[in-house]
Amino acid sequence: MQEIAQLYREEDADEQLLRIFGVDSQPFLNAVASGWLQWANRSEFDAPSFPGSLLWGHTVRAERTQLSERRWTCDSTDNFPTCITPDGKMAIVVETGDEETGKVVPGRRPRTKSQKGPRTMQMVRDNSQLLQGDLFSAFAMRPRLVGEGPLLWVHLIHQHGGFVYHEISLPTVADSDSRITGWKCRIILPTYRSGSALSKLTAPTPAPDIQVQVKRRAG
Repeated sequence: MQEIAQLYREEDADEQLLRIFGVDSQPFLNAVASGWLQWANRSEFDAPSFPGSLLWGHTVRAERTQLSERRWTCDSTDNFPTCITPDGKMAIVVETGDEETGKVVPGRRPRTKSQKGPRTMQMVRDNSQLLQGDLFSAFAMRPRLVGEGPLLWVHLIHQHGGFVYHEISLPTVADSDSRITGWKCRIILPTYRSGSALSKLTAPTPAPDIQVQVKRRAG
């Protein structure tokens, strides 16, 4: 089963993000640019599996850094890195999506690229229980119970050919393989393009290796 999503295209993204989260698209655009820059600077000397996590990992770092400066809270319970809005009602996690991410194609929906863990699946189930009302009233929520967590949103990212497609979306359905496939709401963000102004950022200079001098004791 796939949820029918309320869809906002990139020209409406800032308005919707400000309404829902109190921030515009800039922290998410900057985070993706930072992640792509690190991925583009990968080396043949990296561990074989390392480049696969570069885009995701550095997008997470940059996004959490910028949102924390806006009084969001970073949480890593069960190794699940989210950012939570100052009022505690919404959380965002970065996940890698498939080729439908950040695109609007009739009859198609993005899904997470890999199988998600128990905490993600529980939060998706919690989303379904928290949301109520008309299918297109994407943010109608029943009264929260004591101890309930925030509504989980996903910053889906997908890199291909120097472009990073991404969106902020509200998951409610997962398939039998524990991949998120259904969304109550999708907010399409502007595609990041290598060669754009954001790509002129300079990669951080790695710290020099520490040189340890060993002196032999006499005798």
